[in-house]
Amino acid sequence: VGKVTLFKTTMRSHGRVTGYSPHADLGWGKVAEQGVETHVINCAHIDVVKEPFVQQLSQHIQNCVDQIHNELAAVPNGRFAKV
Repeated sequence: VGKVTLFKTTMRSHGRVTGYSPHADLGWGKVAEQGVETHVINCAHIDVVKEPFVQQLSQHIQNCVDQIHNELAAVPNGRFAKV
């Protein structure tokens, strides 16, 4: 796997704060050869699909898509080199 984009929340259901563990990437760093990009939404896991948090999530996703689009546009012939 190349790069992993991880979206996580700051709280689990029932208001328990998840905090940041030594494994903040939830184990994805072991398989992500190009690293893990983490985006944190300040809400409970179950609320991430509700307003206003879903707007934050959608903005993070849009930013990721835009970044990929810009990186792809900068590559000759619109292709990434194989690693």
